[in-house]
Amino acid sequence: MAPPAIRAWSLVWIVWQTCISFSQESEQQRRDIVKRSGMDGLDELIKESSYDGRLRPNMYGSPVLVNCSVLVKSFGPIEENTMDYMMLIYLQQSWIDSRIESIYSAGHYQKDFLDLANNYIDTVWTPDLFFENEKSAAFHNVSAKNRMLRIFRNGAVFYSIRLSLTLACPMNLEYYPLDTQECRINLESFGYTTQDLIFQWDENEPLVVATNLYTPKFKLSNHTELGDCSKEYLTGTHSCINATFYLHRDMGYYLIQVYFPSCLLVIISWLSFWLSVESTPARVSLGITTILTVTTQMTSANAALPKMSYIKAMDVWMAACQVFVFAALLESTVVSVTKQHVVSGKAETRDQARERSLVRSRQIDYISRVLFPLAFVIFLTIYWFSYKNTPFFD
Repeated sequence: MAPPAIRAWSLVWIVWQTCISFSQESEQQRRDIVKRSGMDGLDELIKESSYDGRLRPNMYGSPVLVNCSVLVKSFGPIEENTMDYMMLIYLQQSWIDSRIESIYSAGHYQKDFLDLANNYIDTVWTPDLFFENEKSAAFHNVSAKNRMLRIFRNGAVFYSIRLSLTLACPMNLEYYPLDTQECRINLESFGYTTQDLIFQWDENEPLVVATNLYTPKFKLSNHTELGDCSKEYLTGTHSCINATFYLHRDMGYYLIQVYFPSCLLVIISWLSFWLSVESTPARVSLGITTILTVTTQMTSANAALPKMSYIKAMDVWMAACQVFVFAALLESTVVSVTKQHVVSGKAETRDQARERSLVRSRQIDYISRVLFPLAFVIFLTIYWFSYKNTPFFD
């Protein structure tokens, strides 16, 4: 029979070995769980496999079909002077990479998909998409890189990234400010031809615009148009898809800041018709003041616009207002000259001549009181009727 001390040490040794065994099993189970959750082991699996993120899927086969969708979170401002617009988007792309399926199977992952951390994303092949009409773009890195990549058991890959873009938008300002503009976003492959990669809009939600978007100066139409813009280069045909946004200019600002004040100035210039024909300084001062004010307003209205070679609807309006204001000043000049010419007659008929001059001057004013407003109403009718067939009124 063994001494009590030996039996005690034997019992301690058995308990110690049992604890170590349980600890090793628990650690192995933890590693298996972590591995199956996608947080460990993926890098080793990629290195052990033949996966090369520098090569596209199905390298020697049919082109990769990349489904694209765009979620617009903000739109604007829209600048006529530089002819561009800004937008904040979530760009989402999905495609099939059969190599991912084999890696996924080798990892024995329990979940149907894995969301990769940022440091793993660069190891996976992604399309070389760029924005063909881009002026500038920025990634978002606060508080981490705003991108995610999800791989699925069947080899599907989903890639989403958050971007701020400034895109070119050529504008036709012939009907400004009664115009409707079309701004596009073009998504194109930079290096791959259509033999290697083809972009196409997602069938379910290709373009989603956030609700309650506010765009200064414009109203974003609910109607958008999706299209294909593939181009032929020296290297071949490169896949390109685009979306067109229709923008209707908001007239509220221009009615308050341009149309109403200029109308008021034209009406103010008519006040000279009610002033005494002998108040020449007052009539001339009123006419000159209104002309200078309309000219200043015209310059201010065009300050934010590029210098165009064609006439805009705004130019027609302001030019007509200048003509009416100048005509009112010219009428005052005619009245003054007519009065002076008649008064300078013979001395014996001076009183009669003076009376005749006053009558003629008042007659000119009476006619102007009716003729000028009538002519302005006719102009308003022709102006708005001429531009009623523009897309703005559709």
